[in-house]
Amino acid sequence: MMRILMPSIVDPAFQWGGAWTATRGIVNLLRASPFNAEVVSVPARDLSWQAHRARRYVSLAQSLVSGLPAKFQFQHSHEMLARVMRLLRSQEFHLILLNGSDLLWMLPHLPQGSARILVAHNIEHLLYADQIQFQYPRPSLQKALLLRDRTRLRLQELDGLRAIGNVVFLSAQDEAYARRECPQLFTMTVPPLMNVALIRSVLRK
Repeated sequence: MMRILMPSIVDPAFQWGGAWTATRGIVNLLRASPFNAEVVSVPARDLSWQAHRARRYVSLAQSLVSGLPAKFQFQHSHEMLARVMRLLRSQEFHLILLNGSDLLWMLPHLPQGSARILVAHNIEHLLYADQIQFQYPRPSLQKALLLRDRTRLRLQELDGLRAIGNVVFLSAQDEAYARRECPQLFTMTVPPLMNVALIRSVLRK
C-alpha cells in the first residue's frame, strides 16, 4: 500500500470552504483505486477568526526579520515541522504531498531524495497582488510595504516550485503561468473534485 504524508494548510476533516473541498477531493482520489493510498494528514493550526486576523499582522512584522514573505511566515510553525519530522523518522512514507504553496518554507527541512509533490491551490503572489491593489488602490506607505513583501513572495514561491519540481494545480490557467515561469516543472491540472456520495444523494432526491 502506498503511504503518503500530507502536511496541509487545511484540515480535510472540516468543511469550511474551497480549500477544504479541494483537499478532501484530492485525498478521496488518492484513497480510491488504483492508488488505494493511506494518507496521513498533518494540518496547520486551527485559528479563530480573531487569532487569524492578528496572526496576519504579526506575520508581516516577522517577515521583515525572518526574510520569509508574510504568507509563508503565517504558516511557519516549528510545532508542525516537528510533527512532520517525527513521522518521517518513525514511519515509512512513499511520498510527501505538500498541500498548499504556503508550505514551501518546509522544503529545506525535508529529507533529500524523498519523493515530493506540491498541490498548488493558487499562484499565491498573483493572488496577493490582486488583494493589495483592491485594498490599497492609491499609493501609500502601507501599499509600498506590501508590494515589497509581494516581490519576496514571488521570488520564493517560484524558487520553491522549481525546487520541488512536481506540482498539481487546481487551475489550468495557474499551470500555464507556472510553466512559463518555470519551464522545467512537471505539472498537471486536477480541477477540484466533488464528493461522489454527495452527488448520488442529491440525485436520489
